[in-house]
Amino acid sequence: MLFPRHFQHPEKMFATISNIQLFRDYLHYHIKCSKAYLHSRMRARVAAFLRVLNRAKQEKPEGERKTITYDLILLQMIPLLIVTRRGRTVIQR
Repeated sequence: MLFPRHFQHPEKMFATISNIQLFRDYLHYHIKCSKAYLHSRMRARVAAFLRVLNRAKQEKPEGERKTITYDLILLQMIPLLIVTRRGRTVIQR
C-alpha cells in the first residue's frame, strides 16, 4: 500500500517507484524460473514413464506371418447351422 509519506520528498518518491518496479521484475523472474523448473521436471517424468512403457512392450514373434483366407473362414463357419423355423432364423452351434 502506498501512503502520503511515500511521496513527501522527491527522493523518497523516486525510491518508492523504483522499488515497485524492481519488485515486479523480481516477481516475474521467479515466476518464469518456477515455470521452467516445473516443465523440466514434467519432461523428466514423461521420459521415465516412456522408458517404463518401452520396457513393458512384448517382442513380436519373428515367425512366419499367416493371413486368414476364404477357406479358413468357411471352415470356421461350418459348425454354425442356420435353421429357419416359422419365419425366424435360429443359429445353432
